[in-house]
Parts: sequence; structure tokens; C-alpha cells
Amino acid sequence: MKKNYFFIFLFMASMYVTHSQSNIKPVDSFAVKLLIDKANKLLYEQADSAVILATKAVNASFQLNNAGISNKAYNALGMSLYMAGKYAESVNAFKQSYVYAKAENNVVKMATAINNQANVMVEVGKLDSALLFYKEALKLRKESNIAMEIVQGYYNLGYIHKELGNFDASIENIVKSIEISDTLNNDRISGMCYTMMGVLQVKKTDFVSSNLWCKKALAIFIKSKDEGNKAIALHSIATNFIELKVYDSATVYFNNAIKIYEKLNDKRQLAIAFADYGEMLTRVNKAKEAEPYFEKSIALHNEIDNKRTLGSTYISAALCKLSLNKNIECKKYLDSALSIISTINNKPDFKNYYDVLSQYYKSINEPANSLEAYQKFVLYKDSILDEKKLKNIAEIEAKYNNNEQEKIINNQNTVLASRQKWLYIIIAIASLLAVLGYLFYRNKAAKKAEEVKKAQEKQIELNKQELDKIAETERQRISRDLHDNMGAYTSALIANVQQLQSKIGNNDETAKMQTNAESILNSLRETIWVLNNKEVHLHEFNDGFKNYCFKVLKNFENIRFEATETIVNNPILSAKMAIHLNKIMQEAVQNSIKHAAATQITYTLTDSNGIKIILSDNGKGFKVNQPNTGNGISNMQWRANEAGLQLQVTTAENEGTTITINTLK
Repeated sequence: MKKNYFFIFLFMASMYVTHSQSNIKPVDSFAVKLLIDKANKLLYEQADSAVILATKAVNASFQLNNAGISNKAYNALGMSLYMAGKYAESVNAFKQSYVYAKAENNVVKMATAINNQANVMVEVGKLDSALLFYKEALKLRKESNIAMEIVQGYYNLGYIHKELGNFDASIENIVKSIEISDTLNNDRISGMCYTMMGVLQVKKTDFVSSNLWCKKALAIFIKSKDEGNKAIALHSIATNFIELKVYDSATVYFNNAIKIYEKLNDKRQLAIAFADYGEMLTRVNKAKEAEPYFEKSIALHNEIDNKRTLGSTYISAALCKLSLNKNIECKKYLDSALSIISTINNKPDFKNYYDVLSQYYKSINEPANSLEAYQKFVLYKDSILDEKKLKNIAEIEAKYNNNEQEKIINNQNTVLASRQKWLYIIIAIASLLAVLGYLFYRNKAAKKAEEVKKAQEKQIELNKQELDKIAETERQRISRDLHDNMGAYTSALIANVQQLQSKIGNNDETAKMQTNAESILNSLRETIWVLNNKEVHLHEFNDGFKNYCFKVLKNFENIRFEATETIVNNPILSAKMAIHLNKIMQEAVQNSIKHAAATQITYTLTDSNGIKIILSDNGKGFKVNQPNTGNGISNMQWRANEAGLQLQVTTAENEGTTITINTLK
């Protein structure tokens, strides 16, 4: 919302050069110069005090009858009044400065006096008048034939054309300024010109190019160790990132700029930076964080008596307060803003003021006042747009007149143009053929690449099918071997145990042998069944596991088994997952039987949101990760990882154990 003219004015003011020789008495001249120097030092921190000192210098200069001293005194007074926001008085002081410069016949000082009047006109919104004064100042600077002065003249014209929206003219003048400044081998001046070019690109909404120029300037200031201008470049880059909506980068550059301003105790730039950063935070809905930055900005503005940007800062702060529903503080800031901007009559400030005022009345449920403020906002907005339209029309008319002149020139050059016509046609045809040839080649290459890609994909699919066939063959072979060999041996073992029992009778040892042999055979059958099926539906897997539990637990009458399953989607399990999942669950059941001394085992299965299995017992539990816990848990975890499952073991001594298994999502 605010006009960020300050760094521009710094450049203008810093280049003020004096070339006079003093013939006054040493004591008197020293006293007046001391007053002028003190006033200039207080410009940016205590403007009102600077006005008092500069006024004393002007009064004292009357007694000296020296045009050079009087010129300096009035210039200091004009600058002090300018920084204090007393613009009409400031113009009068600069006019007197011009009178004494003319008396000296010093074109540099005359140009400076006119230039400073243009600066004031910028502040009060008289941009067209400022343009005329900047042009007159450049004319005088060219008479001086001092390169540095000419650089400043082109720089100022580029700046004012930017403010008027004449971007082509602005670029033309800034380029001239850069061309001359680069020959001076003056890093500071070149850097300031680069920064201005960056600011200009912002006005053209080319924020990427703006950042390139500002970063180029930043590199110069870092190299030359110019901390003040380095901070200004960082500040400009930060505002560019705001427009690019890269707020994290903007924050980094703001913080770096603020640190330098604080180090240099540059209260004026610090006040502007705090306000700009607060505006960014408000824009990204961080009004609470923005609030202290606005408060610090306003405090600094008041401390250094800076009225030029305080009005727009109050408006931005009011919007922040409104976002926080602090309506009373919002209205207070709006009233303060109005008292300042009314003395300047800057249309963009009034537009922003009525925009926030309309929102304020809406928030306190005063629709009539809100509508009235909104209508004023629209009027100022349309007024600004109309001015831009008029400028565009003027530019079009100027271009039309130029075109008419160009027609006359073109008629005079018709003969030359006709000779060149066929050359251009030949070049155009050759270029067209080259483009068509390139497009044909690129299209052919793209088709070839697509064919190669399809061939590769087809080969990959064939390889996958071949691997599947090999895997299937191997699976069937393993299944047959298990059935023919391990199955036969296990069946024989059971028969031998039964023969042994018939000879020596039943006892605990032979009963355990028979039970273990039958368990081995059952497990083997389950494995063979899984191997013979590439895929297993969840309900089949569920039935198989419950059958296993019923068979194992029939010999343990003191253990109660409860099963609850809710199968809705009935997903398909791969053979690998089914095997590992089955082994994990069997291991859990065996642990409950052998080690937990459990009297109840509960089994729950659901598939509404992925497969979830819970096995729990009411046994004595155990301490996890204790040396005596064995390899059971680690084996279960290994199988879960292999199958792509999540496994969680919850247990505590005398509180039972719960195994939870989830499919990964």
C-alpha cells in the first residue's frame, strides 16, 4: 500500500555535489557550516530538530553575504522540511536555494535545487510537474558535462516515468544511466541503478527479471561492503518474492535486511521494512504475528517524525487490526491515517483508506457507512484507472504521429525496400524449410523412441510370464516332493508310534510323540494346500486357521477358544502372505498353550479397512526384549516383514498377551 520511495531519495540526496569556494571569514563560515552539517545528520532521525538547526543556518547566512553558503543553508532547510512532511515550505526553501545557485552561476547546484523540487512534487502526487522539473534538471546537468550528474539526471527521469506508468521511457532512461555509471567504475552508483531496474520490472509485474536485477545489485554491494544499499537490495528482493507468493523466501530476505538496518540504526528504512513485513504476514493470514511489526513501525515513524510513509503504514496496520477483530484499534489507526494523507492528497493512499474503512463499517454492521466508503473507494480507483487510460491514449497518439512520420520516411525508402523484399522472402522460405525439416526429424525420432519403448515393454511382459511359469513349475515340484517324501515319512512315523503303543501300551511319552507327528502332518498338509493354490481367499484362510485351532486345542480342555470374524470384502491373499500369516498365528497359539498357562484364547478378524487380526490370551504374559523370551517373537516379526504385514505385540506380566496383525496400506 505504501510508496517505497525512500531508497530512491537516498540516491538522489547522496549524489548532491557542491563545487563552491568560500571567501567568508573562517569563524563565521565554520559556525554556519557546523549548523548545516548537524541539520543534515539529523534529517533521517529527528526531522523537526533538523528544521530548527537549518533555519538558524539560513538566518546566520544572511550576515555573510555569501551565495555559496546561503545555497547550502537553504538546501539543508528544504531537505529538513521535506523529511518533516512540510512540503509547501520545503518547495519555497529549494526555490531560494536555486536563486543563490544561479547567483553563483553554478549549474550543478541549480540542477540540484530543481531536482529537489521535483522530489517534493512526487510526494504530493504532482507527477506531471515532477517530470518537467526532472527534465530541466537533466538539461542543466548535461551542461555541466559531469558524468555523475548526468547519471543522476537519467536515473531520476527513469524513476518518474516509472511512476507515471511510461515503462518504455523509464527503461530507456535507466539503461542510459547504467551505461554511463558502468564507465565510472563506481560500484555504489551501478548497484543503485541495477536496483532501480529491478523496481521497474516490478511495475511491469515481471518479478523474475526484477529479482535478477536486484540480485545483481546485491552482489555488487556485498563485494563493495556497502551495508546500507545491500539492505535495500535485500528489501527489494523480499517484496518481489511476496508478489511471486514465495513467502518463505521473502521472510528470509526481510530478516536479513532488518538485521542490517538495525545494525546501522537506520530507523527510517527499518520502519518501512517492519511495515512491509507486517503487510506480508497479514496477506498470508498471520495477522497476529504482523501486529507487533506494525506497532514497531509506527513507533519508529513517530520517533523520527517521518510523515511521508506513516499514513500508508497506519492504513496497513488498520487492516491488520480488522483481521484480528480489534475494531476500536482499527478505527483509531484509520483516523490517524486520514489526518496525514489529507495533507498530501495522494490518490492511492485515499483509495486504500476507503477500502479498509468500508470493511471496518461492514464488520461493525453499519451497511450505510460501509456502502458510502466503498463508493468513495471505487471513485478513487476509477480515477486512477482513468489517469492511466488517458496516459495510454496519449502514448497511442504519440505513436500514431510517429507512424505518420515513419510513413513519409518509408515512402522515400520504397526503392530500397523493394530490392530487399526478395531477399527477405528467400530467407523466410529457407527458415521455414529448416523448421519443417527439424519438425519432421523430431517426429520421426519420437516415433522410433515410442516403438523401442513398446518393444521393451513387450519383452518385459514376456519375461514376467516366463518367470511366472518357472515359479509355478517349481511350486508344483516342491508340493509333490513334500507330499511324496515328507508326507510319506510322517505317515510312517505315526504308524510306528501306533505299533509301539500296541506293544508297550499308552503312556505320556508315546502320546506326545503321536501328537507331535500328527501336528507335523497337519502343518505339512496346510503347506501343500497353500503351494497348490497361487491365491487364497480370506474366508478360506480363516476356515483353515480355525480348523487348526480346534484340532490343536481338543487335547486341552482347560483352554477356551472364541472366534469372531467379519468378512465383507473377502480379499485374496498371495501364497507368500498366506504361508507367513499362518505361521505367525500358529506360533502365537502354540505360545499361549506352552508358555502362557492361558485358559482362554480369543481370535478376531475383520477386513472392512484392510485385514486386521487380533489373537489374545489371558495368560501370565512376559517381559518384552528379555534374554529369556526366546526367538518366537523375532521369528514372527521376521515373517511379518517378509509378508508386508504390520505386527504389534502387547504384553505385561500377569496381564496376558495380544498379537495384532495389519496389512500395510
